[in-house]
Amino acid sequence: MARMEKIHRDRSQDPDLRETTGTSKPPDIVVFDDMFEDGAAVLEPQFEPNIDTYLDTLWEANPIIYRILKDSEDLETARDRMYDYIAAEERRIFDIDNDQHILEKATARESIRVLRSIIGPINEKRANFSALSCLWHLAKDRIEAIDYPISAGFMIEFIHLFMGIVGRSSIYHNRVRRGEKSPAFLKLKGREAADARTRVLDELGEKLKFHMARYPSGLEKSQIEFRVNNRKRILKYFGGTDTDWYDYSWQLNHVIRTAQTLIDLIDLTEEKQMAVRKAYEHGIPFGITPYYLSLMEPDLSGSGDHAVRAQVIPSPDYVNLMVKHKKCRDTAFDFMGEHDTSPVDLVTRRYPLIAILKPFNTCAQICVYCQRNWEIDQVLDPNAMADKKILDQAMAWFEKHPSVGEVLVTGGDPCIMKDQALEDILKALSDMEHIYRIRIGTRTPVVLPMRWT
Repeated sequence: MARMEKIHRDRSQDPDLRETTGTSKPPDIVVFDDMFEDGAAVLEPQFEPNIDTYLDTLWEANPIIYRILKDSEDLETARDRMYDYIAAEERRIFDIDNDQHILEKATARESIRVLRSIIGPINEKRANFSALSCLWHLAKDRIEAIDYPISAGFMIEFIHLFMGIVGRSSIYHNRVRRGEKSPAFLKLKGREAADARTRVLDELGEKLKFHMARYPSGLEKSQIEFRVNNRKRILKYFGGTDTDWYDYSWQLNHVIRTAQTLIDLIDLTEEKQMAVRKAYEHGIPFGITPYYLSLMEPDLSGSGDHAVRAQVIPSPDYVNLMVKHKKCRDTAFDFMGEHDTSPVDLVTRRYPLIAILKPFNTCAQICVYCQRNWEIDQVLDPNAMADKKILDQAMAWFEKHPSVGEVLVTGGDPCIMKDQALEDILKALSDMEHIYRIRIGTRTPVVLPMRWT
């Protein structure tokens, strides 16, 4: 950190960077010309990130915030000074002589809103976590005082946020690099402006294509071959055939529910193995369809399936929280406040024209991010279908409230219901004259495409 100390001492003497007024202008240099290009090697995700490297980049992104945090004797002083700084930066956006690009101004306003929310005490209490406390300790070089592991993602989020606040998100990074304060097409008119804008968009388009190429499309030949091989491997494990694979009933009958089955089919880190085992032992809902599993790489050598895995393979933190609040999960995890917005069983209403109907309370697999995990007892719960009397009462409620014209049928996943049961519900709703739109909330196109026949 010695190099950073020198950087910050030098910059703190620069009158353009003083933090006492709202007219501080951001440095002319761009720390990262292109966060995803020149800095890619620095910011490439690692399992054990070099925190010092990320810290250097973080504090370079906004030296004033660094000084505020480092010079504050306690957390609340840091919070007060951060609020003052944020307010000053917000006023600066509306200065007459602020010639930042309009997109940078919009990004700065949003970044300010986000940071103000993050450091708010009420939000820290709700999240049971203080990002400001972590940043304060980091600025004081006291990482050992932080109770949570600091990830690369945490650092990168704040690098972008800090740069956005002072109008250095580099939306037009090539123009910033060339010393232009705004794109040339903003100074032109008519076809000439359109042609200049097209050149800019072509340039950005090529960069987007370059970066998108890092992530293979499911239509690429290599990915198709990969899924075919995965399918054969999974079918061999379960003793199934190609015909079985395309039968959604076979898929449902072979949903992976235990840690051992999952470990037999794909490699997991020890941490994930322990999490899945604990979920199973404590009856925390868990399940993955064979089809969805076929989208995952069987070993940990690749990096193309992180997002696919993260949706269904629980983390230790998730499992520990679910276990801790198992007896009170219906209140502890009701983030959408459905207890207070359910006029009758199976119905949720938060808007004037729209209401939710939840006739079926389970899914083909359990997504760990789901806002209604607290309502689900187990994957493919045999008792998931709502009692007919309760369902009739919910339908009667819709008939009595003609202001509701749109219904979202969700759950759970209603497309796991029997065809006739789903058809009966849809018909009953469509027969109500005041209902003009019915939507179905389902994950089956992603986790069980065989269901759509």
